Amino acid sequence: MSTVRTERTINGNFPACVKAMVHYGTFSAGKVRQLEALKNEFLARSSRGTGPQLSQNQRISFTEYLLISGQLFNAPGIPENLLSPKEEFQWLIPEIHGIRHNKRFSLGLRSHGMFNPTSYGLWQKNVLDATVPLPKKNLLEIGSGYSIGSILFAENNPESFVVAVEANALNLLGAYALLEERKLIERPSPNLRLLLGDISRLRPPSDFKADLVVMQFFNVAGPTLTEEEKQICNSILQWMNRNAKIIVFPRNLKLTDELASRAVPLYD
Repeated sequence: MSTVRTERTINGNFPACVKAMVHYGTFSAGKVRQLEALKNEFLARSSRGTGPQLSQNQRISFTEYLLISGQLFNAPGIPENLLSPKEEFQWLIPEIHGIRHNKRFSLGLRSHGMFNPTSYGLWQKNVLDATVPLPKKNLLEIGSGYSIGSILFAENNPESFVVAVEANALNLLGAYALLEERKLIERPSPNLRLLLGDISRLRPPSDFKADLVVMQFFNVAGPTLTEEEKQICNSILQWMNRNAKIIVFPRNLKLTDELASRAVPLYD
């Protein structure tokens, strides 16, 4: 079974951001070595005038890695023009466009995330009120966007353990910018993990059960749940303690009956 609490490191001459990505669980050490080898092979081949031969999944994973690690563009952070990568990575523009519009994922729910101080205040009010009666405060956030809430909650509650799951690598680039701002790249937070992927396709770790789940999504489900949306809900249950509660943004997002019965009132 997978774990999230185990301290992860990578040996070698890697930038601090890459080492932090391994610590936070965004990429495994093995995946980093594989993608770095792929990058070096590509750069060597392109200098000889031969292009890469990669599958679509390899191209997407490669693009996500370069994006979050800050190697895709000439300047750090989120660029104003997403379609202007470094010259040697121009061939990845279709994948950048796909990441921007969540085209990698077939499941219908897209992450909402908290992007500004006003909405973070709403997040904080609801989460802190919901965690007061809980004996433990392990938090799972799904669709964490820039992960502002998860990062600050982990920082302010060192006794808790926080797992944020975000399906869009561009949002995680924003999360790592916040980690840099708060000096959590060189000295990573021990009680925080930032996972890249779709919650329905990630296996719940053996050493983590959430006491509170925060779900944030853009689009609201229709009158009835689709099979894909039911799959998402059932996947979330596997990450939760028996008595865990759930907060849903927006409040009218449809849930299965079991998840809906665990929802706490939302203050707005």
